[in-house]
Amino acid sequence: MARRIAEEFALPVIDIDSLRREAGKSAAPEETFSQLVVEHVKADNWVIDGSYTSVQDIIWSRADAIVWLDFPFWVFCSRLIKRSLYRTLIRKNSEKPVKGRNQPARERALTYLQAIFTGRQRRQRYFATLYSTKNVHLHIIRLFSPKDADLWLELLRNHHK
Repeated sequence: MARRIAEEFALPVIDIDSLRREAGKSAAPEETFSQLVVEHVKADNWVIDGSYTSVQDIIWSRADAIVWLDFPFWVFCSRLIKRSLYRTLIRKNSEKPVKGRNQPARERALTYLQAIFTGRQRRQRYFATLYSTKNVHLHIIRLFSPKDADLWLELLRNHHK
């Protein structure tokens, strides 16, 4: 979604996972990660691909809009499985998250199960944070299905022309 929006408006994409991997190579990964995010969002125009709670305030304070892909549980699970298989079997070592490089399969499986079982609570926390008074400046675009996302992008393209 981020890449598609960026293409439409000719904006740079900031891949938050790449910044996380880069920060993971440093002596102080959390501090470095925050610094990298601050540096990247200093620009006036950008699109962020990804979300981390630890840098959410940094990003959201500079953002104009948030596109929330609030898809059904089955879509979340199927994409999580596809992504985990890709990360485990196909992706190059240089692309893999630092934490995941030496993470045993059992531990990875537990991480994915935790994501599945805590999804509802994380969604509720995200909702509360997103709609809190400190974020009233944000335009919130909440999309409930991949079809909604495609339709919204089409509307965006037509409006932008």
